[in-house]
Amino acid sequence: MAILQGLRACWEEGYRQVQVFFYSALAVDILQGPVPQFHVYATLVSSIKTMMQQPWLIELRHILREGNASTDFMAKLGADLPSVQLQLFNAPPAGLASLLLADNLGVPHLRT
Repeated sequence: MAILQGLRACWEEGYRQVQVFFYSALAVDILQGPVPQFHVYATLVSSIKTMMQQPWLIELRHILREGNASTDFMAKLGADLPSVQLQLFNAPPAGLASLLLADNLGVPHLRT
């Protein structure tokens, strides 16, 4: 659902070149291949693939969790929020700005 909602938000905000980073190489493979008919999330995968067919450029990339501290931070923050509804932020939440800066500067993260 996060992928679908994120793509919808990007489209609605006018972004037409989007990179989507996944911790799961399997998720990338599923979205780049045909919709698996009997997969438990076949309907969701189909919805995501339909969204990806809009006239825009989407790049799906696998990345190790350690290589994207910003995404990991937001995933943990989302898990701790009381609401299950999509929440958009106009500014980085406390604690995220330094991680975004490190990501932007290409600071390496060691895998432990």
